[in-house]
Amino acid sequence: MYLHKEKAFFLQNWMERGIWSVQHLTADRGNILDYDEFRCKNNLTCTSREYHDVIRAIPQAFISTVKRSLLYTMTIPRTYPLFIEDCLFLDKRCNNKFLRSALVKEFFPVPLKRRFIMDSFSVKNVKRVRCG
Repeated sequence: MYLHKEKAFFLQNWMERGIWSVQHLTADRGNILDYDEFRCKNNLTCTSREYHDVIRAIPQAFISTVKRSLLYTMTIPRTYPLFIEDCLFLDKRCNNKFLRSALVKEFFPVPLKRRFIMDSFSVKNVKRVRCG
């Protein structure tokens, strides 16, 4: 999943091929693969535009971090399974609806209560505060 035009975008065929990390888009030395190399390496059919949209959506700082990690560590990077709310990220249940729900719960844990103010103040006072 990545952001394209400020909307979450999920590529199921990429996920099925195990392509879900920036490391999967890089060569051995940490450079981003070009379109043809990517298709060859992953045996994946996708459009050039789709590929370039994904690459453009990745923050440059993140690409640099992955590149430094690959260049300056002597170990082979290992990607650990990613879980979101006890659901494996590669699981079919982990779709856009599930991810959105998890993010909303994380960032807005308390439900919005529009009439909460009415419990503490009279209707007259609430109208006076809201309307000036």
